[in-house]
Amino acid sequence: MPVVTEPKPPPVRELLPSLWAWFGRLLVRTLTPVVEEAIVAAMRRGAGPLIALSPEEYEAYRETLEVLADEGAMEDLRVSAEDERAGRLYDYDEVRAELGLGEAHPHAAG
Repeated sequence: MPVVTEPKPPPVRELLPSLWAWFGRLLVRTLTPVVEEAIVAAMRRGAGPLIALSPEEYEAYRETLEVLADEGAMEDLRVSAEDERAGRLYDYDEVRAELGLGEAHPHAAG
């Protein structure tokens, strides 16, 4: 009589990508109605719209607000914009030559 063996389950590391994908879909299906309900509830209370952002978008807005609040950084940006409008721009090779670092761009085709 032949021996029948059970197939070995795949290692967990092979299952993780599909598990994460499944978990992501579950979160979207579960949280979307909750977020939409929270937006509606916030608007009903007159608090204005509720905005949902990804962590990356939130961090980008935070960094932008920090720069806008920094008077020194804003002055540097104004001066830079003025330099650009006036044509006071230098390319990479010009700066290297001015500093005595050579003229070749490290990424230039040679």
